Amino acid sequence: MAKLFGLPLHIVTAVRKGEVKEYGSGSNDHWNVDTDRRALDDLVIEFQSMVPVTTAALDTDPVLALCAEATRLGASVIVVGNKRVQGVSRVLGSVAGGVTRLAPCDVFVVHTRD
Repeated sequence: MAKLFGLPLHIVTAVRKGEVKEYGSGSNDHWNVDTDRRALDDLVIEFQSMVPVTTAALDTDPVLALCAEATRLGASVIVVGNKRVQGVSRVLGSVAGGVTRLAPCDVFVVHTRD
């Protein structure tokens, strides 16, 4: 979308301070903000030839982080995945649901696969 509309891309990842989530099938790897910073570096390499890319890896609530970064940058749209937006989380909330309620701009929820 950024390339199509000639806009810069700002990639944000966030995890609440002290929160660690496991990822991968049966692995001992853990996800935290430092893990995400390394992943962001890989994304910059992938996208920088197409559009200007900046990143942020934040130690805070993901919903608040995405909305605050959008406000700070004057974003025109937030693109967020719908991972784990099923069952009870559709009613009680998720990152995508929280962003759609609090965003200062349009939100595009993208179907993601595990």
